[in-house]
Amino acid sequence: MVDNHPGVVYKCSECRFMCHLKSMLDKHYVTTHLHRDKYFKIKCQVCDKTFGKRPHCLVHEFMKHGINHPSVKLHKCPFEDCEYVTVNRAILKTHELKHSEEKKFECQFCGTKLKTKTTYTKHIKKMHLGIRPHLCQVCGATFGEDSELSAHINNKHSTEKQFQCEHCPYATSSKSTFFTHLFMVHKVRADEDKRKEYSCPHCDYVTVIKGRFKTHLNGHKNIRDHVCSECGKQFITRSTLVSHKQWVHSGKVHSCNQCDYRTKTVQKLNEHVRVQHQLRGFKPYKCPYCDFTCATGGNCRKHVKQRHRDEEVKYIRDDSLIEAARIARQAGNYAPFIGSEITLNTTSASVIGSGVLTKNQPSAHIEQVLPMNLNMIWM
Repeated sequence: MVDNHPGVVYKCSECRFMCHLKSMLDKHYVTTHLHRDKYFKIKCQVCDKTFGKRPHCLVHEFMKHGINHPSVKLHKCPFEDCEYVTVNRAILKTHELKHSEEKKFECQFCGTKLKTKTTYTKHIKKMHLGIRPHLCQVCGATFGEDSELSAHINNKHSTEKQFQCEHCPYATSSKSTFFTHLFMVHKVRADEDKRKEYSCPHCDYVTVIKGRFKTHLNGHKNIRDHVCSECGKQFITRSTLVSHKQWVHSGKVHSCNQCDYRTKTVQKLNEHVRVQHQLRGFKPYKCPYCDFTCATGGNCRKHVKQRHRDEEVKYIRDDSLIEAARIARQAGNYAPFIGSEITLNTTSASVIGSGVLTKNQPSAHIEQVLPMNLNMIWM
């Protein structure tokens, strides 16, 4: 069936399940949606998710909650110093390609070299053709892969955020995202986080994400892999390319529901809501060289460039305050914060460098720079 009619795909109307046989789709619908309580009786011991088969539940508990079960066979990466483990052998084979230096496929548009034909095809579709068929029904964001959409929904819109940061209000449903937050924002390594650290040879930037490290190095070398399909302009990061398209080539406009403000990007709208409505009068950004504070990072960078011309362009940001405002926006709450209720959280502040170069310093260093309470400055 699949060999003779590879284009025939049946999609479930209730979820993202797809298959090549209608009988399989009918069975899926009956067991998963129509009579779920009858067939899905095995409940995860951590969350409320249920499963039809115990092995599926055990795999879920290992992948999502880190619970080891003797009956779940694990496949470990054979490469030295790599702690990657999965329950799927095929996924392990794909992972092993990350350790290979051979890149056979070169992009005809930007020259980027990729290891597999699959990643090459995905790169062309997403980065140069703008093909992102997977749409988030909540916020309208688009993605090239279903897995990217699922990760987006779990991180941005899921109410089940079992990983709560003890240093700031940040919470997420993704363990890896939580570990990354701890390291990048608070310089804390979780015991389970065995990822390799990447240190920049040109500055003090450190990260545990290889992709971010590569982008950071491209900033030093001025390598511009991201090309606008409309005008051919090149950019170092995908985010700057997306921003360029929104400002220059898009006719879409985002409006503030609190006032008449309009802009072309969601990022600028969120900044407007935070500065003008949520944190109006508060200044979570501070110059590391003097007592200057302001509401946005851009203004703080301008201050450093003009007033401290011989110093590195960077600023200090109160991450807990920014995160609290973001969480409130996600919940649809745009009400102003009350000044007497907010005190600077020095342990969650970050030192942010210029451009794409970001480096978070230990809180002990920050406490030497910041006053212990900025309420008087904010007020």
